[in-house]
Amino acid sequence: MANNQKTAKNVASLDQVRNLFLQSALRCSQTLPVQNYAAGQTLQFELNNSGILRYLQVEVDGILTVTVGTGTAAVSQKGPYVLFPNVQFVDYLGTTRVNAGAYLLQTRVDMNKYGYDPSFTPIDPGVKALFYNYATADGAQALKFGYTIPMMYDENDPRGGIISTVPNGKCYLKLTPITGNLYGANDDSLVVVTGNATATLTGTITVTQYYFNPQTVKIGGQEVLPIPYSDFQWVHELLETQTTSNLAANMNKTWNLPTGRLYQVLLQHYFNGATGPVTADIDRIAFLYDGNTPTLDETQMAYLHRTRNVYGRDLPKGLFAYDFRKRPWDSNVWGQLQTLIHIASGSTVNAGAYLSVLSDTLYLSTANLSGLSQ
Repeated sequence: MANNQKTAKNVASLDQVRNLFLQSALRCSQTLPVQNYAAGQTLQFELNNSGILRYLQVEVDGILTVTVGTGTAAVSQKGPYVLFPNVQFVDYLGTTRVNAGAYLLQTRVDMNKYGYDPSFTPIDPGVKALFYNYATADGAQALKFGYTIPMMYDENDPRGGIISTVPNGKCYLKLTPITGNLYGANDDSLVVVTGNATATLTGTITVTQYYFNPQTVKIGGQEVLPIPYSDFQWVHELLETQTTSNLAANMNKTWNLPTGRLYQVLLQHYFNGATGPVTADIDRIAFLYDGNTPTLDETQMAYLHRTRNVYGRDLPKGLFAYDFRKRPWDSNVWGQLQTLIHIASGSTVNAGAYLSVLSDTLYLSTANLSGLSQ
């Protein structure tokens, strides 16, 4: 491996090695042992030591039984993803690379693919009924859905990939479902109920591991294994933070970006207690650098029109995106970086309101990377 790595570096630039890697590596997958769903019980999946990890796909195959009685039952505005408020991925060095809820994780992935609306697909594949398929009528019904957990930054940008073929090194995915009941009075429940309506769920959770299997190529007449090691020195981090402070009518809500990160995307989700996700109550959206200088400062309508032009559709209720991918912000270079939203005067902030922030960032790991097994 050492000779191959040295040869690749000598005969090609990082861009060339990366392109050769993406063109030649096999795209592979393995299914991990299936586990049974249990409300509030964390499921831990141990990954296989195979190739260079790209992403994980979680699939839920369940039976949801709803009893309406004299009450009512409705689908959560967060969809079925609300079932998993905590998704955590820890690599073999003990670094937490993902710690977020499935709703914002999948929203982030949808943004890369086709905007923010998970019900939209470019064509009708003929199997739509198999997905997001749950209703709120009495009786048992199928609940089938899935979500993606990225490791690499993007399909064609391998930064953040994890070399999994480390002897005795183990990576773990931990999925924690809703604690307590699946049903409740607001949209943080899978089934939103009134009166004596209830819901139960049984089923299985399947995790599929997707990875690159590198292949040797000829460069300058020599057989080499093109591995962009510099890309794998980057950690692609997805962290969700929830805050309840300074949420009141006619007040600015700021959020400080922690230092030590290269910020690509921020997603903020305003959840107004019993009302659920709300967009209309936010009438100003801004991004500030050096403590108080705005680089982005928009009214509600300007923001909504711009995001519609960028993504080709409206965002889900309560979701606000700060997309820096064309020009990321390095928090080590600039003074204090902040997001700002203003809650409109006259709006009502309900008990239990909060703002969730998903940060999609990169940073360089200081740990030494192990090589691929031969």
